Amino acid sequence: MKYFVSCLFLLALSAVQAQAIQPPSITVTGEAAYNLSPDEIIVRISYEEYFATPEEDPASKVPIEEIEKLVIASIKDAGVPDDKITMGEARLIRPRVGQRFLRRRINKSLLVCVSNTEEYLRLIRQLESDGVFEQEVTSFDLTEYRHTERQVYEEKCELEALVNARAKAERIASKSGRKIGRVMQVRELDGKPGNPWDASAYQLTTSSQGASGFQGIPVSYTIEVVFELVN
Repeated sequence: MKYFVSCLFLLALSAVQAQAIQPPSITVTGEAAYNLSPDEIIVRISYEEYFATPEEDPASKVPIEEIEKLVIASIKDAGVPDDKITMGEARLIRPRVGQRFLRRRINKSLLVCVSNTEEYLRLIRQLESDGVFEQEVTSFDLTEYRHTERQVYEEKCELEALVNARAKAERIASKSGRKIGRVMQVRELDGKPGNPWDASAYQLTTSSQGASGFQGIPVSYTIEVVFELVN
């Protein structure tokens, strides 16, 4: 029993001594952030056959091949190169108006990649100018958006957050005539870089006038760092 008590006493004494020799330290947070503009914007443009007469006379149907030529020509006139235009889906549909089914027709889509908001708006204006929004194009949807070098900026944030933390610790320590030494502990906080393709990080907004505006892709990183304080 005496031996057991002696062991407990020695362990407690060792813990107290370990705490007593812990070097003084300072805890700070470091942050870094970027607000990126997308360099790839993917738009889906859908179009379909239609009939030139209200009675939908089969002879008045404008074929999908003719419509597709008009749409692609308009896209190219907006400055979009061939390798940025990809064929999407093709399907046979039968629209319904009230209780009435219309004649079957082919519906197709194209995926168009532009590099920035200026090119995106130029594409819209060109389609409007050519009049394809009036009849041929049935929908114009923003589907994907990303910054192709987002991972590079995430890594920059990690390094810059540590630099920011060190500068902050040095500034605070200097006020008491001390310097900072080694890094004793690092802990990641909220703001850790996430999925580089996270669609929720990027949004499209539309004003009451119909003009579209893009919000940037936020990339940020925050850490908590414990530095040793030295004389």
